[in-house]
Amino acid sequence: MTGVQTGDCARFQNTRQANGKSTGAGMIRIRWGMRLAAFLSILILAASAAGQAATDPALAQADIYKGRALILRTGNPAPELAFDATGKPNKPGKPQDWTLSGFNLASTARRPDGALELTGTRVAIRYNPDQHSFERHVLKDATLRITFPAATAPDVDREMTAIFSTGIDPALQRALPSYWSHYFVPSLPWPVDGITDKDIVRTNAKLPEGAVYPIAETRNQPAYTDEARTDKVKGTVQLLIVVDPQGTPRRITVRQPLGYGLDERTIAAIAKWHFQPGTMNGVATPMEVVVNQPFDFVTSP
Repeated sequence: MTGVQTGDCARFQNTRQANGKSTGAGMIRIRWGMRLAAFLSILILAASAAGQAATDPALAQADIYKGRALILRTGNPAPELAFDATGKPNKPGKPQDWTLSGFNLASTARRPDGALELTGTRVAIRYNPDQHSFERHVLKDATLRITFPAATAPDVDREMTAIFSTGIDPALQRALPSYWSHYFVPSLPWPVDGITDKDIVRTNAKLPEGAVYPIAETRNQPAYTDEARTDKVKGTVQLLIVVDPQGTPRRITVRQPLGYGLDERTIAAIAKWHFQPGTMNGVATPMEVVVNQPFDFVTSP
């Protein structure tokens, strides 16, 4: 020991002797008592939940959904959501992209008013281009409570199916905005628009002789979502668009996603871009264009 350490030990020992008791041992007993109390509280809560589930088939059925890759069908950033008996929200809310609408179920309970309550954590969805897969990332301090009426186990299954997609099921794919639904199902037809029945120069073909690509004249830059900024997400959103003869971007489709709501932010920004239209032998012609929008946390707005 150094002289300072030896002196500190001596002073600590003298204090213990002067007080007639061991301060260090007392603190240890207090800490162990606090830990034991916390552990017993957890056991009591767990036993209470288990007892409820044993006498309430609806709760037991809801517990089955723990560990599943749940995604809210109606994205809403509110910390508490209530649904009716058909799985529809009781109150309309601000829409939220599906990549910010994941949910990890942690606990279930029966409320005094008879409704079933689910408590868990919001989850962001991020695309891994190396694995060509979507990954789930738990969001920090993002607790979510969901309530709905359910008296029986079949009620729970009906409500859970209406409120959540397990993974990205076909019903969710069809319900998403067109830029996502065409990503999942590229063969979907587009609604009638200003370029319907017109020849479109495709990016998957060699650029024909006499063709000139569109050039962006005005660019709006997308902002980070709060969740992406908190988790310092970096990557690139790649979109496929068709620039019409007036220079307006149409038929915007996600080609390679990023997630965390950044795809939606990118599309909202690029929808406001204006292009010098592409031409074929000097005549403005609809053309596909691939747009890469990088997100670098260090330089994000």
